[in-house]
Amino acid sequence: MKNHKSLGYISIITYSCIVGFYFLFVKDILNYTSVTDILFFRFLVAFIPLLCIYPLMKSRCSFSREKIKILLTIGVFYPILFFEAQTLALKISSSIEVSIVQSTSPIFTLILSSIFLKEKTNRPQKYSILVYIVGVAIIIVAKILTANTDSLDFFGFIIAFCATISFSIYNVLSRNYKDRFSFYELLLVIMGEALLIFAAISIIKNLTQGTLITMFQPFKEKDFILSLFYIAIPSTLLSGLFLNYALSQIEASKVSVFSNLGNVIQIFAGIIFLKEAISLPYIAGSFLIILGIIGVNLLGDK
Repeated sequence: MKNHKSLGYISIITYSCIVGFYFLFVKDILNYTSVTDILFFRFLVAFIPLLCIYPLMKSRCSFSREKIKILLTIGVFYPILFFEAQTLALKISSSIEVSIVQSTSPIFTLILSSIFLKEKTNRPQKYSILVYIVGVAIIIVAKILTANTDSLDFFGFIIAFCATISFSIYNVLSRNYKDRFSFYELLLVIMGEALLIFAAISIIKNLTQGTLITMFQPFKEKDFILSLFYIAIPSTLLSGLFLNYALSQIEASKVSVFSNLGNVIQIFAGIIFLKEAISLPYIAGSFLIILGIIGVNLLGDK
């Protein structure tokens, strides 16, 4: 039991590291092609391994019309809306800003869970949410005061919030229906759905622009292939496996705290590797956000 718990901690730390460096590869791959093409290629590469192991998993899969309907609904919020908004936000905003916004996901999940799943929060958790809101308010005010009205920078900040809310809705839906399907069934359907949607969007876009023949041209570049592999396999498939194994071995509150390590890594990776600047209001707001998240997770009822 002790060894399994140790492996659980190793899994969640590995997950955080994978997610922490994910934005660097997305920022790089955005230099080669459009957001829609990236999403199409990403889910194409990620879906192939899932399809290859289907003969081995077929006996454990049982798809009914109701189950598929639920899974397709979940897939709309994650990965479709989440990755569309996240990738677009990264295209027009810094990885630090997107990382800070995404670190608020546990709070949105808690709020939505209390509304739709009737999960209770105690007084210390409510105070922690208030601390989080103050942190977000500081960052938003700082962003408004420094935003360039001639750019789409602030628009990217808002889109990042949309991605975060989409992911929070996914958390609530998947938690509500977690006993209805296996992890493989969930991945197979939502990633297959995302592949079909983004493939259709990408092909239609390239047809109308007359670039269908050249859409695969970025595959000639080694850096593009490396970045695509990272965001498709480790960041899409392996991170999900590590996260779910950790949840099976460690309390969810501890996993949530450790998973936010990925957002901290993203911020420092943006500063070190992408040479992105971070101002004092962002540091103060980020500190309050992280403090609020830790409070919500650690101050719950036993």
